Amino acid sequence: MEALSQEPVMKDTNLEQAIHSWLGKKGDDPLTKADLESLTVVSLSGKGIKDLQGLEYAVNVTELDLDFNEISDLTPLKKLSKIRNLSLKANQISSIEALSTLKEMVVPGA
Repeated sequence: MEALSQEPVMKDTNLEQAIHSWLGKKGDDPLTKADLESLTVVSLSGKGIKDLQGLEYAVNVTELDLDFNEISDLTPLKKLSKIRNLSLKANQISSIEALSTLKEMVVPGA
C-alpha cells in the first residue's frame, strides 16, 4: 500500500500518534489512505489534538469521539458524510458551520 504522500498528511503529531495507536500500527509505519478509510468507530479523547487535518480521509467513520482536546477548526470533518455520532466536549470550537453538511448526524436530545 502506498502512503498518502511523502509529506506528513497530519500536521498534528498527537493526532497521528493517536491514530497509529488506535489501529495498532507501529509509530514509524506510515499511515495510508486505506488505513484511514478503515476507521469506523474512533475514540481520540484527551489526546492533546489541536489540528484535524488528515481526518478528511477517514470517510467511513460513523462515530468519532474528540472530547477533551484543543480543537478549534472542524473543517477537515465536513466531508465525513457517514458520521452519525460526534462528540466534541471541552475543545476550543468557535463555529460548527463546517458540520452543516453532515446530514446523517444525530444530535442527542433532539
